[in-house]
Amino acid sequence: MGIQRKITLLNASGLAILGLLSMAVTVYYGQQLKQEEIAYLRTVMLEERKAQLKDLIANGHAAVKSANFWTDGQRALANMRFGPEEKNYYFAFDRDGVFFVHPDRPDLVGEKHLDLKDASGKPFIREMIAIAAETGEGLIEYRWPKPGTDKPVRMLAAVKLHREWNWIICAGISLDDIDVAVARKEAELASTAAAHLSWQAAVLVVILVGVMLVSVLLSRRISASVGGAVETIHAVSLRVATASHHVRSASGSAANNAAEQAGMINQSVDSLNAVIEGIRRTVETTDGINIRLLQTGQVLEETDRSMTVLDRTMQEIAASSEKVAQVIDFINTLALKIRLVALNASVEAARAGAAGNSFAVIADAIRGMADHSAKAARDMGVLIDAAVHRVDSGVRQVADSRAKFAEVRHSVEEVNDLLRRIVASSDQQNREIEQIHKLNLAMEQATAHHTDLAAESAAAAESMSRHAEELNRVVADLVAVVGQGARDGNGSALPRGSAAAQGRMIGYTPLRQPT
Repeated sequence: MGIQRKITLLNASGLAILGLLSMAVTVYYGQQLKQEEIAYLRTVMLEERKAQLKDLIANGHAAVKSANFWTDGQRALANMRFGPEEKNYYFAFDRDGVFFVHPDRPDLVGEKHLDLKDASGKPFIREMIAIAAETGEGLIEYRWPKPGTDKPVRMLAAVKLHREWNWIICAGISLDDIDVAVARKEAELASTAAAHLSWQAAVLVVILVGVMLVSVLLSRRISASVGGAVETIHAVSLRVATASHHVRSASGSAANNAAEQAGMINQSVDSLNAVIEGIRRTVETTDGINIRLLQTGQVLEETDRSMTVLDRTMQEIAASSEKVAQVIDFINTLALKIRLVALNASVEAARAGAAGNSFAVIADAIRGMADHSAKAARDMGVLIDAAVHRVDSGVRQVADSRAKFAEVRHSVEEVNDLLRRIVASSDQQNREIEQIHKLNLAMEQATAHHTDLAAESAAAAESMSRHAEELNRVVADLVAVVGQGARDGNGSALPRGSAAAQGRMIGYTPLRQPT
């Protein structure tokens, strides 16, 4: 089948389906509108009957209420007629079901018919009594023969209670005219819908014929220009395949380079991590040395304070030794004077003779004691001199020790300052290496992203290649279709044959995947 016939058949079938759907929708909504209109007509007519019955039952109740006796009320109610040809009537009964008025069935008057049922078996008398007892008035529907006929029809009756006589007054009208009016309306609507569908079908046929003519003209133009379009599509598919091959190759090279770059960056990151770990350990060691130096400085300060106290104590001892030497000198001088006094006393005792012997003995004892005191003072002086000499030597040693401790403390402070500089430099170096580490991580992420993009590009190139192959197959199928109905530039039909032969006639060659 040629492309012209295909296009014509496609348009015709599509338009036919659309027309059928349109007709189906029209029928569906027509039925919906018909049902709504019938329901509205039935409701309006029923409401009219209900309003009419309310007026009629009010008139009947007024007639009974104006009567003085039952017989007057019976006669007045039996003579009241209404409806077409004045055939509709009133009837009345009490709560026990005893009829007092029924012009159409005189045989019921005076008898109790509480269980009287309509044609469908409905005990309408009991229901009328229940309505009157509950609300005093109301409406009820039942089936009963129309006046003058024996065929039961739908009846609608109004019920009202006359409390003085305990009568239940009823007035009924038939509803078969509503059914007749509804049936007539349904027939009118069906006729209108049939006419509308006939008109719609005629319009659809006219449109279908026009569309077929237009489709034939358009299909001829389309088949004439498809050859050039096929050639253009073939060229585009060839270029797409070539470009996809180049893109796939470039993407593979980029992915390999990105992988190598990622490996180098990983090695650099590992080296930086090792350097950072070494710097961290150096900083920790330096911090430990700094703490030890601070503790040593504190010990040196305490030692300096102790040396100061010791120096002051040694100076106090030296001062006390000098005072002791002065006391010893005073003791030596005093002993010398005592010896002189004792010597003088001995001379005087010798002059005194026997009387001075005892005094001479005392003088000798005093002189001996003075000699002993002088000798002890000299020994003590020697010891004091030796002690003073040692104290002076100790003071000099303490001073030398203080000077050396001061030098050590100064050296410790210099080392501490140097360590603080080392720690500060290490911290700065650590921050700089951390920054370099972050840059390397960013480079690693960028390289990974570049690798992903290269992989996606390669996948896209592969997809383009597959699409190019698919396009090549579509072009071959299109050539096969066009070749059956297309015509060349001179207006002659193209020869039928294989898809490849028809493709060569319009400049088409099968597409091959670049390698």
